[in-house]
Amino acid sequence: MPQSATKHIRQAMTAASVDEYGAPVQPAPRFTADETIYVTFLVEGSEEGEAHRVSVRWFLNGVLAQQAGALRSMIVTHDGPAYFSFTYHAAGVGKVMLYWDEPVGDNNDAPNNAFLAQSLDFSIE
Repeated sequence: MPQSATKHIRQAMTAASVDEYGAPVQPAPRFTADETIYVTFLVEGSEEGEAHRVSVRWFLNGVLAQQAGALRSMIVTHDGPAYFSFTYHAAGVGKVMLYWDEPVGDNNDAPNNAFLAQSLDFSIE
């Protein structure tokens, strides 16, 4: 059984921009179509020498957004700020879900997924 994913990805929020360190500059719950949206978060509890996979899924109106970049991953090797970005081209209800060490091909979007670390809702106007 994996360790609790929520203890490794903390302080997740959506923002309109980030600074040079990846920290949110303009946290917001509302965006406009064709605006870049950032999901920022802190990686915590990684041990020296370890590498972990953080994955993101961007949803529009309850389904995975049907455009490039809606499903991506990064490898993290240390604690600190990190972010993903995405641009929606249509209005609706957005959701971003962050996963910690999710196996490749898992694709389980259920709220009780053991690898799900954070889930945020927002609107796109």
